[in-house]
Amino acid sequence: HTSPGAAQLIARLLDSLGKAEGILGTIAGDDTIFTTPANGFTVKDLYEAILELFDQEL
Repeated sequence: HTSPGAAQLIARLLDSLGKAEGILGTIAGDDTIFTTPANGFTVKDLYEAILELFDQEL
């Protein structure tokens, strides 16, 4: 879950990363995001890529 209203912003960020990070697409509600892995990536691969993305300092 995200903070209320933040899911669409975060999903847009994930969509911009695209298939290079293993993301085929996202669906966002108000506070929840569904992601699906691209061909050749597992759910675990996608999960780890997202964790790594949000663990980086900007």
